[in-house]
Amino acid sequence: MRTKFCLMLSVAFLVCLGCEPTDVPRISPDGKHAALLLPPAEAGGPKAVGIVRLDDGTLARHTPPEGFTATGVVWAGNDLLVNLVAQARDPKAEGQGPWLFWTLRLADGTFSKSSVPSHITLAPFVGVYKGEPALYAPEMDSDRTKIFSLPGLKELGALEFPAAGAGDGWYVRIVEGIVDRQLIPGGKEADWIRESLPEDARTRKSKEMIAVEVYNPQGGKVATLERDEIAKASYRGPRSPICTRISPDGKRLLLGFGTDTIFRQHTHEYTFGVFDLEGAKLLWQGSSNNLWGFPVFTGDAMFALEAKSREIYTGEKGPGGMLAPPPATSQPTAKVVLARHTEKGRDVILDVPLEKQEKAARYSYSPDRKMFVLQAEGAAPRLLLIPVSDKATAKDVRAIPLGKGAETP
Repeated sequence: MRTKFCLMLSVAFLVCLGCEPTDVPRISPDGKHAALLLPPAEAGGPKAVGIVRLDDGTLARHTPPEGFTATGVVWAGNDLLVNLVAQARDPKAEGQGPWLFWTLRLADGTFSKSSVPSHITLAPFVGVYKGEPALYAPEMDSDRTKIFSLPGLKELGALEFPAAGAGDGWYVRIVEGIVDRQLIPGGKEADWIRESLPEDARTRKSKEMIAVEVYNPQGGKVATLERDEIAKASYRGPRSPICTRISPDGKRLLLGFGTDTIFRQHTHEYTFGVFDLEGAKLLWQGSSNNLWGFPVFTGDAMFALEAKSREIYTGEKGPGGMLAPPPATSQPTAKVVLARHTEKGRDVILDVPLEKQEKAARYSYSPDRKMFVLQAEGAAPRLLLIPVSDKATAKDVRAIPLGKGAETP
């Protein structure tokens, strides 16, 4: 029980840091292919990389080099970067380390190690450097973000902080500082405890997020969102965002936050806020049971694929008076909806048509923001292409079966 609880806390810790998933299906910049992780061909084997042609549904299966398993994919222009991790105790991968991306050459399915670093919570993203397209890749052991040429992946320079991609080449910097926190939170029930402590022992110093800086694709700082303003959209005080998405016109930013606590007491897994970058102020906010992936932010609305319902612990005691354990975040679900959030509230546009015994958790969107791609898991796995529209119907959803696929040499 202790091991399971520690694992849950570790997951919550990663989520709170700002994890941007790379294990979700990703559509190529030209909109012609989708890259995704495929389950092992046999029990205990490595995960492979699948490349699906969206026009005809053809699937090519690319098995990693011996001793490795694939854990994430990211498009870098027309190149596909794959995070490969050594399988446990495999001598063929000994000493290789998990902190570099490999390049998958689509023409022949060959993998080659690149110098692009990987990060446990931040994914590489495409931006601009000195007027040319470039890849920004946060580095795990230096708190820097390396910059690489596109194409070619030659190192050009670096940012002196870990940058989180916000879409369309925009990125944010989480600024941290020392904050004084009350050792005993306020409230009538706790006032007497706090007041019984010496004045110099009523607070503790903690390193926390104090601001979010917003940068355009050219590297210019556009806005600074202060801690107190961010707190208006996050649950139980200011938190570092786990999702950042820019509007198409670059005037508004969506920040998403986890609601994780030791015993979650919020009714949803996430809260979010829409911020005006000119005034650096919160415009409106909401909450969501978003699946594991990327919502679409249009500026006036957020479209997301969500769990229709979640069993969220909100503070009640279970049988025998025992407290319920914290739930896992964004587990696969058999009931998915397409939802639209605006300043006026939330509307469910569509119940996504999943087959019996199917579940889904991972998704992202196309570069033109017009389509979601959802990975459905089950005996006959599929990709579902779902229009990002408030007029979408079940007839508009296209399914692409993921059979065994063509095994590359």
